[in-house]
Amino acid sequence: MCCCRLQSCCCCGLREGSIAVGIIDLILSALGLALGVWPIAASGGAVQVNPYSYGTLGVYAISILFSILLILGAVKNNACLCLAWIIWSSICLVLNIALVGWICVVAWGVNVGASAAAAAGSAFAAALGIVAVSLYIALAILGVIIFFLIYGIIVVNSFRQELNESGGNPAGSYPMQAV
Repeated sequence: MCCCRLQSCCCCGLREGSIAVGIIDLILSALGLALGVWPIAASGGAVQVNPYSYGTLGVYAISILFSILLILGAVKNNACLCLAWIIWSSICLVLNIALVGWICVVAWGVNVGASAAAAAGSAFAAALGIVAVSLYIALAILGVIIFFLIYGIIVVNSFRQELNESGGNPAGSYPMQAV
């Protein structure tokens, strides 16, 4: 199978890079979970919550679990745990790309609506312009997330391949000492 394969992650080895990817993913997932729970907890149940929000919180919780598995897999040189994160992140990558497509369609519709409202002299055009700007900001954020996911998947997969080829003890890795 032809696949991108790295020899290092930025200025460190693949093992350390995989641990860094796991830690960054863990922090971002925990932040997303906290930001999703905050409005629900702050309202005390007074605000009606969109069921989509619960799905998003579930995805963040599962991402936290897989990030922990990745960190453990990298620390213990376990290729199977790394593969679990790769599969989950690939699913998230596909979902994020689909979300970008959906936002592009919505942004196009908002731009068409704003143009029609502006041509009709409606004050509604300004509100649609604000919506369009927020959609473009969401697209930029998703672009960064997609870039991180692709790079992280390549780094972790390279580390997993290195583990498989070396029998679980890649060159330059530090064996864990029993405590």
